[in-house]
Amino acid sequence: MQIDGGTLKRSKDYSRTKYLDAFLRVAISISAIAAFILTGTSMALRDFAYRITGNTYLVVALYFSVCYIAHFLILLCVNFYDSFVVEHKYGLSNQTIFGWEKRELKKQAIIFPLMLIFCELMYALMRLDTNYWWLTMALIWIVFAVILGKFAPVVIMPLFYKQRGLDDAVLKDRLTKLVRRCGAHIKDIFIIDLSRDTKKANAGLAGMGKTRRILLSDTLLADFNHDEIEVVTAHELGHHRLMHIYKNLLLASAETILTLYLVSVIADGLIKYLQLDKIYDISSLPVIALTLTVLGIFTAPASNALLRHMELSADIYALKHTGLFDSFESLMNKLSGINLRDPSPGRIAEAFFYDHPPVSRRIAHSKTLRHIYGGETK
Repeated sequence: MQIDGGTLKRSKDYSRTKYLDAFLRVAISISAIAAFILTGTSMALRDFAYRITGNTYLVVALYFSVCYIAHFLILLCVNFYDSFVVEHKYGLSNQTIFGWEKRELKKQAIIFPLMLIFCELMYALMRLDTNYWWLTMALIWIVFAVILGKFAPVVIMPLFYKQRGLDDAVLKDRLTKLVRRCGAHIKDIFIIDLSRDTKKANAGLAGMGKTRRILLSDTLLADFNHDEIEVVTAHELGHHRLMHIYKNLLLASAETILTLYLVSVIADGLIKYLQLDKIYDISSLPVIALTLTVLGIFTAPASNALLRHMELSADIYALKHTGLFDSFESLMNKLSGINLRDPSPGRIAEAFFYDHPPVSRRIAHSKTLRHIYGGETK
């Protein structure tokens, strides 16, 4: 299957819209935070919180809550446009407005308390040790990431999508044999009801140890044949066998430690330059948030490049263990068409927005591997 000209144009238009929305979110966020600092609003909010209570932990909670809600409201229009209006405009969404609101509230109900806890921990560590708080905070974050990685499939994901076993007996037998052939140890292959929100198709590897599983969207089962589903499952098994979850965790851990160290240096310097209070004062939170945002922009290309390399490694694994080159190339084209993912983005867009290689590169890679492995198809 090749992507037709009309679909290709829509995918490029859709991708450009998503890039612009992402740029607007970052630009608005940076501008709002900078204004919050430079106008003295941060100090005023800190003073207001201390007039209400003298308890440092309650001051941090009050300050953070006001900032979090304000930031959420400032970005609400852009987020709604990006995740609801644009998705409906391009015929990708199955959500109602009520469904979008429910999902957003559920997401915020999880994120807000977790962020508040981490904010309280960070400032408590700063008050205890202004020199090495960043290292302790990074270690706490890493432990949390491990716990989240293990339990997200059984605790977090079910809050958004129902998981069920694979009903298709023929496909299940085929995928079970594939798992055995690859020597993988996973709990099971689960189907998630992604169609409740979107027409997009997806697959993924989630969990650690006994919770590790392969997740296939119901949209994938509806729109793809057994060969295509087998090769995408083999791709996810490749992530498992190549230990990409653990490699990702190591990379994320190193990035977290480096980022928080740079935050401690840069934010402390900015606080002194702007003649604000010490870094352990809650009024420094916008400076820390601004530093994290800017660092995130600069580290994104390197992080995405490493993730794209892992994806290509998983592609090699899938093709080597299935030989389904034609089906893989068909899968890539169909995914690009259904998800409206630009198959050949520019280098800058790829660097900042693509954690998977562009479809054109994955197909070209498959054609090269076909010659290496003899061009066998099954």
